[in-house]
Order: sequence, then structure tokens, then C-alpha cells
Amino acid sequence: MQFLNNTAASIEAQPEQLPDLNLPDAPAFLDALTSLPNYALFRNQLELCLSRAEHKSQELAVMVIGLDRFKQINDTYGYAAGDLVLQASSRRLAAFLTGHCALARLGGDSFALAVEIPADGQAVSALAERINQSLSAPFLIEGEEAFITASIGISHYPGQGKSVCELIANAKTAMDQIKDHGRDSHLFFDPERHQSRRSTRRAVLERALHHALEKEQLVLLYQPQIDLDNGEVRGVEALLRWNHPELGTISPTEFIPLAEETGLIHPISEWVLHTACTQNSTWHKQGHTSLRMAVNLSAQQFSKPGLDQLVHGVLEKSGLAPRWLELELTETIALHDIDAAIETLKVLKNMGVRLAIDDFGTGYSSLSYLRYFPIHSIKIDRSFVGGITTNSSDAAITRAVIAMAQNLGVRVVAEGVENEKQLIFLRSYQCHEVQGYYFFPPMSAKSIGQILLRQTEKSALSLSWSNPIPLGFSSGNP
Repeated sequence: MQFLNNTAASIEAQPEQLPDLNLPDAPAFLDALTSLPNYALFRNQLELCLSRAEHKSQELAVMVIGLDRFKQINDTYGYAAGDLVLQASSRRLAAFLTGHCALARLGGDSFALAVEIPADGQAVSALAERINQSLSAPFLIEGEEAFITASIGISHYPGQGKSVCELIANAKTAMDQIKDHGRDSHLFFDPERHQSRRSTRRAVLERALHHALEKEQLVLLYQPQIDLDNGEVRGVEALLRWNHPELGTISPTEFIPLAEETGLIHPISEWVLHTACTQNSTWHKQGHTSLRMAVNLSAQQFSKPGLDQLVHGVLEKSGLAPRWLELELTETIALHDIDAAIETLKVLKNMGVRLAIDDFGTGYSSLSYLRYFPIHSIKIDRSFVGGITTNSSDAAITRAVIAMAQNLGVRVVAEGVENEKQLIFLRSYQCHEVQGYYFFPPMSAKSIGQILLRQTEKSALSLSWSNPIPLGFSSGNP
């Protein structure tokens, strides 16, 4: 792709042609992609703004800005183009920085802007409208115009929040409300509307979740896990999604806690386990006989008596050999009752099932007990992987986890790998496997089947096979 720079003055007059992607080394307090302050630094800056506003008896507005239809950019043009759009969006937002302001990227497609304002809601609305106009100007990607809009949630100090966390949370709530009702607009936080929305949405979700299975609204996607020794897909992780015909795609972070609270997690978990094992059995029958299927266990599922009988029954019915199923549980689950967890894990391991500790690194108290868990793999949490090239603490923790796992003789899988720098780091410390959007997003069973077929048909000189590992990292150290 050939990208040309545009000046900031031309943003609203004509489409912005995106520049070449460049990821400089960023300090720990800056976002690596956009070089804007990250959430941690933004909180510190907002604290100063609050102190200054209180001292001068001024008002402060906090905006959380979410890009609309950004997923379509990624799906249409690829993640590299999506990164470029994020960089360009950050430059457009930076044009609105005047006086005592703070701008940050919160993560994903969300930004935050704090501005000191006169006691006039119209001034804030006018600013939000100008931001919307700026972000709605087209971007040129490979000679084509691409469009996004923005949903902007706004909270006021002191009327709609007096602490940093409260102001950011309330602004985000307002932004979420816009995304639920049309997008491409701005909205001030309203506590009554927020409470009503929470009560109404929760009730709607709970009723809908009771029928989600029977109406076939729950689906599994699969994210490949790449072996860094040969660049091949060694396994996949089953990831649950809920596609509601009216509510749209509902995040697992929203419906899984609800399922646990209502007890629906048990039938849902059994369905996930059965569906995942059946799918992997199908792939094995198609000739992909060394593919591993990873399935997450919920806390209630792990602690419920008879887990081993359930797993045995599912494996027998699906025809999948036990060694090709890997059950993942988080540190929190394992540490809830260590003795009971160890006994359960031993029973499962004796059946031939593989076991993994998921999100490792978030519960440091487990380190002294890890040697007692009969596990095969450790998955490093994405929160550490995301910072290994920009945060010395994250890098040190990741190195320590890999070294410890090697000493214990267990495999290490790094989650959330999103760029080449992270891959280079993980390869240099002999991490065994990786998964993340740098390689593949979660995909349908049909798409995974196509990848496996290409992998099976490849030969040493085949040019039709596109190895997900860059050629320079196909073997050996980087």
C-alpha cells in the first residue's frame, strides 16, 4: 500500500491519505501505536486538571470517544490499515488540544479527552460536534475512501463525577448508550438514564439467555495457537460468542457472569465442551490428527462434582481421544481450594486430558503452588504480553514465567500477540506457542478448516502456503 501524508489543515477539507505504519519504541506511559498518553498517564493528567479546576472553581468535561464501524475497517482492509486509521484519528483529535487539555488512547478504538470549559453545556456540545465532523472525514486506503464516525460520551466535573475514575466511567457509560441507539453522536451522562438502562438491559439479557441455546444463538469461534518451532497451527482455543438477533453481539464479559449467577453456566458449559470436542473429532477424521482443542472451564463447572464423568462422556460420544483435549482453568479457580483443585486435576490428567493454567501472572500467590499442579501448559496473560516491548515490569514478569515453566517442564503459550516486536521478544526467550490477532483472530470452524487444509497440503517449496510466522522467524532464534 502506498500512503501519502496530508497536513492537519486539510483534514476536514479532503480525505486523509494514511502514512506508512511505524511503531517506535514508546515509554511505558505512552501508547505504543499512537504515541498518545495511555490510560495510566491520562489518569495522572486528569488528577492535575481536577485540582486546577477545583482551585479556579472551573468546570471540566471528560469525553470518551469510541470510533464507530472500526471493525469494518479491520475486516475490509486488514489490521495494519486499522492501525493506520487509529494513528490518523489520534492526529485529528490532537488538533483539538488547546490550553489545559489531556488526550489519551484508552485502548482498542477508544480515546479520552479532558478539557477545561466555561460553565456552559453548549460549548461542550459544540466541541463534540466538531470532533465528530473531523473524524467523519474520509480516509484514503489503497485509493479507496473509508469512513468512520464517532460516539462521544461526556461527563462534567463536578456535577457528574468528582473523581477521576467516576468521570471516566460515566463518560464511557454515556458513550455506550449512544452506541446502543444509532451512534455518530454525543451524549451527556445521565444517572437516571444509566440506572434505568442497567436494570432494563440486565432483565432483557437474563430472559434472552434462558433461550439462547435452544434458539442456537450461541456459537463457538476458534483462535489458532501457533507453534514457534515450525510456524504451524498446533491447536485452537474455543471461544464462546452470543449473537442475538435484536441485541447484536453480546460480549462474554457481560453474559458469562450473568450465566454463572443464574446457574445457566452449567448447560452452556456442557454445550461448549460437547461442540468443541465434536468439531475437533471432525477435523481429526479429515486428516488433521495432531490438532489440540483448548476449552475454558468456568469456576462453577470445575467445582461441580462429576466433572471427570462429564468429560469422559463427551469424549466417548464425540470420538475424540483425550490427549487432544486441553482444559484451561484460571489461577483464581485453581487457588480457591488448592487441595481439591489438585485432586480434580490429577483425575483429569490420569484420563489423558491435557491441562493448562490460563491468564497466568495475574495471581502471583500461585507461584509457590504451581509445582504441585499436574499441568501441561501455562498461558501468559495478554495484559503482560501487551506490554513486553514497552514496559520493563511486564517484560521481566514474562521472562520469569517462561524460565520457570521451562524448569518445570511445561509448555508456555503467550496470549494476545498483536505485533512483530512482541513476537521477536517471545521467540528470543523460547516461548513455545503464541496466539493473537497478529496471526489469526477468532474464526469460524469453516475458516479453521481451510487453514488446516492449506497447512496439510503445503510442501517445503510450496508458494501457496502462507506461513503465519514471518519468514525470518520460521526457525531458530530471531
